[in-house]
Amino acid sequence: MTKIKGLGALQKKLSKIEQAAHDLEGTHTYSADELFTRAFMLRHTSNQFASFDSLVKAGNFGELSFSEIPDADWEKWVVKATDFSSWKEMQSTAVKEHIAKSLGF
Repeated sequence: MTKIKGLGALQKKLSKIEQAAHDLEGTHTYSADELFTRAFMLRHTSNQFASFDSLVKAGNFGELSFSEIPDADWEKWVVKATDFSSWKEMQSTAVKEHIAKSLGF
């Protein structure tokens, strides 16, 4: 039997992807820093905000914690300060990118 060059490496990579997919099963909770990484924030805010926290602070919501910010106000700020058309789109994109990275893509 002829051994195909690189097949072992491919099998290892597929095994790692399989294990990572298994690790992602079920329900998980991620922090804003895990989902909205520095690279993610810079890419989607025209290099204006390097963190989710800096995006929140720049929204001029006074002393409100994130959970206290009115949804409509946050939605308007996300549309204005990012390249997303909604807060839901921003979250969805961050989760998809996190999963892809976790799987090694």
